[in-house]
Amino acid sequence: MLVHRGGGSEASAQIAVEEAWTVPQLNLPPQKVTRAMIEDFPHLNNLSIPEVNSEDVTVLLGANVLDAILQRDVRRGRPRQPVAILKAFGWTLAGSVRLSNLSVFVLCMCNVS
Repeated sequence: MLVHRGGGSEASAQIAVEEAWTVPQLNLPPQKVTRAMIEDFPHLNNLSIPEVNSEDVTVLLGANVLDAILQRDVRRGRPRQPVAILKAFGWTLAGSVRLSNLSVFVLCMCNVS
């Protein structure tokens, strides 16, 4: 299987996935990355970070696809702020975001279109 990310401001990437498993449903905790959340952090400005909803996730890539998950660049903010990590398919977010009384955990989420 080939996973391809085309277009966008980052270079196009095509990664060979030699071994993959499928499941009817991914049991992920409900998480969202919204434009408003991204705009709250100056170190994330000018990065092409898509809005993501964990309900829309259909593929998980792991250590057996190292070309896809190795970091190419990192943007850090202050302590306890999300970190942006550039990978083969674009920018992902890692870390946590505190919104009012709720903690929303954003763990390596990206959108491949």
